[in-house]
Amino acid sequence: MLAARTAGAVLCAALCVPTTAGAASAAPTAQGPAPNVTVAVPGDVTHPAVDAQQDASTDVAAFDLGDAPVVPADEPAAPDAQVSAEVAAAQDAPVLGAVPARAVDVDGATIVGVTWKGTVSPDRVEVRAQGADDEWSEWTALEPEQDPDGDGGGTDPWFTGGAARVEVRAWGPDGPMAEGLDVAAISTDVTEVDEQLGAQAPGVQLVGSRGSSAGRSAALAGPLRTGTAPAPPTVISRAQWGADPALMTWTPQYAQTTVAAVLHHTAGSNSYTPAQSPGIVRGIYAYHAQSRGWGDIGYNVLVDQYGQIFEGRFGGLTMATVAAHAGGFNSGTFGVSMMGDYSSVAPSAALRESVARIIAWRLGGSYLFDPWEVSTYVTPGHSTSRFSPGTGVRIYRILAHRDVAYTSCPGNAGYSILPWLRNRVGELTGAAKTQIWSNWQALGRTWGDVGQLESDVGTGSAAYFTNGFSATYEPGVGVHSISPRIRPGWLAGSGFTGMGFPRSFEFDVGDRRGRAQEFSADASVVWSPQTGSQAIGGDLRRGWWREGGATGWLGYPTTSQRFVGDGRGVFIEFESTGSLLSTPTTGTAAISGALRSEWWRTGGATGTLGYPNRTQSPVGDGRGLFVEFEKGGSVLWTPTTGARTLTGGVRAAWWRSGGATGLLGYPTRSEGPVGDGVGTFAEFEGGGTILATASTGAHVIHGPVRHYWYGRGGVNGLGYPTTDQKRTADGSGWEIDLAAGVTTVSAPSGATYTVWGAIRDRWRAAGGTRGPGYPVSEPVNYAGRAGGYSSFSSGAQVAWTPTTGALLVPAAVARGWSDRGGYAGRLGVPVAEAVTTGGTTTQRFEGGTLTVRDGVVTG
Repeated sequence: MLAARTAGAVLCAALCVPTTAGAASAAPTAQGPAPNVTVAVPGDVTHPAVDAQQDASTDVAAFDLGDAPVVPADEPAAPDAQVSAEVAAAQDAPVLGAVPARAVDVDGATIVGVTWKGTVSPDRVEVRAQGADDEWSEWTALEPEQDPDGDGGGTDPWFTGGAARVEVRAWGPDGPMAEGLDVAAISTDVTEVDEQLGAQAPGVQLVGSRGSSAGRSAALAGPLRTGTAPAPPTVISRAQWGADPALMTWTPQYAQTTVAAVLHHTAGSNSYTPAQSPGIVRGIYAYHAQSRGWGDIGYNVLVDQYGQIFEGRFGGLTMATVAAHAGGFNSGTFGVSMMGDYSSVAPSAALRESVARIIAWRLGGSYLFDPWEVSTYVTPGHSTSRFSPGTGVRIYRILAHRDVAYTSCPGNAGYSILPWLRNRVGELTGAAKTQIWSNWQALGRTWGDVGQLESDVGTGSAAYFTNGFSATYEPGVGVHSISPRIRPGWLAGSGFTGMGFPRSFEFDVGDRRGRAQEFSADASVVWSPQTGSQAIGGDLRRGWWREGGATGWLGYPTTSQRFVGDGRGVFIEFESTGSLLSTPTTGTAAISGALRSEWWRTGGATGTLGYPNRTQSPVGDGRGLFVEFEKGGSVLWTPTTGARTLTGGVRAAWWRSGGATGLLGYPTRSEGPVGDGVGTFAEFEGGGTILATASTGAHVIHGPVRHYWYGRGGVNGLGYPTTDQKRTADGSGWEIDLAAGVTTVSAPSGATYTVWGAIRDRWRAAGGTRGPGYPVSEPVNYAGRAGGYSSFSSGAQVAWTPTTGALLVPAAVARGWSDRGGYAGRLGVPVAEAVTTGGTTTQRFEGGTLTVRDGVVTG
């Protein structure tokens, strides 16, 4: 039977932790989930051969008792339905005489209960059920409970076995009562999974002594176990019995530790089969969660008469999950309810043994090995409690609901098994002390009380303590503690799954500032006051150690390692503003400061650069740093230029020019788009630019050539470079080809001009700067006709028309041509190449021929 609570509210406030004989200490307060909460039954506890329910259904209906037809009173309250005299006196309950009942058709409901709203509650409620055979059950009293806030309440749920009709009679402060009462009728069917579970009900065969009927067990000493204390029994999980998540509105709350177990019974019929038990649990869950408004089932665990154990309240069986089973005593206690009515019927041997085993596992795992131990529990009080708020109540480690509340629960026959139960639990736990327990004792319990009970993990075991420590044990390795400093990082690294067991004790990292601990999955947790507790493992951990660890240039990690968003790699960040990244293809690399900020600007690991494939390193000139990336990019940095990005062809052209120690030096501007949307470019401290397009490739332009090119419109004027800027044929100047079909040539003096098309080709054929020399002016277009010419530093010219093509005019001939008016004079334009024979040079023009001999021009 349960103590009431309002929907979504935690019943318990701060409670004092029970200690040995008589001492009251700090409170096991209700709190939010601990970081490693397991909100499912541990895998070594769940039923091994049954899947989760897929087709379990629960129907909940509510009937207004005031609207139900009246059944004439024909008998007084059933004697076996009376509560105990003590309870009746405490509740000022009347003895029911001829009270009229109300009949409600419930159409096969398996669970019924009575609920109400408001502050007026019935003093007594009785119910009986009519089965399919038209036979009526005996009248049964359902104990009423008012919710703590006084606004409503309800009775215990009652298992009918499947009733067609129920009759309810109630007595309130002013006599018979029906108005304001509702009958909750809940129907559940037996599913295929229920049948599977029922077929495997344990029917436990008891092993060893069952203990005496009174007194205390002496079996409190024995060899240390290497597993948990004691081994867990099999539990049918919420998923296996079919808990509907849609009904649960309860957010799990946790006490600091478990101090006692409380024994209950559910009341209702004992005539149920093993296959019906999951449905009964579903019905109780629906009644508690929905009809009573508690948001979840009230008990931590339920056990049927066949020994089947069912997980109750959501929140995890290894945690001190706060339930709603004993008002004023919910926090820090483990509520176990026997399914059925044990007022006069003794619990079966299978039921008793399973109750003993689940309590032994819960108390033993909390290192509460003496079930007869008495402690002081400071209660916050409750409407159903025997004790006022703030009272220090002396309780056994195993007690009954009636010990702390005005109730007959768990029935007289159920209550009578308590001495046997304490002895049996003592037998199960007494010889089950573990290596972790031994260390905990040896250290003076400085880890605190057990917050999450010791449970098997892999080949070892682990427990969590209220002072923030975890402790682990592995055969051949022994016991290690994980301190409150280290534990958050270990949990961030997924605990046992990701980090494994400790492989060292906590140690100083060498700078007297931080601490670290090594774990079996090639992992470490590193802590400092400034950076907190962070997990690092695998390649990242090895890379960090290569860079000097916490005392190296990266310093302490400021985050635990995490997956990059693309799922390919992992990364971790450091107090030096650095990051380590690792993938199977790129390896592990470090990047920090301005280099990292620039990399992030490009999109980081999922951006244009991808992952770094080497750790940032000094450039050979000692001035800067650089890092290279998997997608063919580099980021370079100096104090004067900042961090800049180069990729693809631009980067390749920069390397061709000598990189940071070459002609261009460090980039002063990261590669970016040209304004025309066609190409990209980057600029450099040496006065150079690299431009790239898909059609022209990436090429370098610098110095006076670059200045000249910019002055004539850049890419919108002469176009993109189609070659790298290179030395002229004589090695003294510079030239570059541009997309407009011109070549820009710069003399050593800095004078820079372009040479166009066919004129350029003829000039190059004649030796370029080693032949005609450097251009001394821009090309001249003929006036009034197609064509033009360029003049060069040797005095030679190259003239062109569409009909003649490009013709070289030697220097002496060019002087004579110019003296005679050039293309506009009587000679017109050259029509043939100059011919030199025996020291005499001749060249034909449209209007005649010029001859040069011994420097004299005739013609």
